[in-house]
Amino acid sequence: MKQYVWTGLYEAALFETDDKKLPSCLEAAKAAIDRRLTEIQLEHDSSPEELRAITNALRILQVLRTGWEKRTSSSEGTH
Repeated sequence: MKQYVWTGLYEAALFETDDKKLPSCLEAAKAAIDRRLTEIQLEHDSSPEELRAITNALRILQVLRTGWEKRTSSSEGTH
């Protein structure tokens, strides 16, 4: 599959271990995916593999965000 900007930002979010940096990584990845989806709609330039990868990436980004929210809300309650 062709390498797109969104894939690099997605991978950066996947491997970010600093909870202070994670939200901006998640937002950057989501924004890049949204830009790519707009390109796909305008140019009809995608493969089924990329669309599956985008769908999976969006699901995983949501899981990461939910986990981050749980961790940060529970740590705020302990201070």
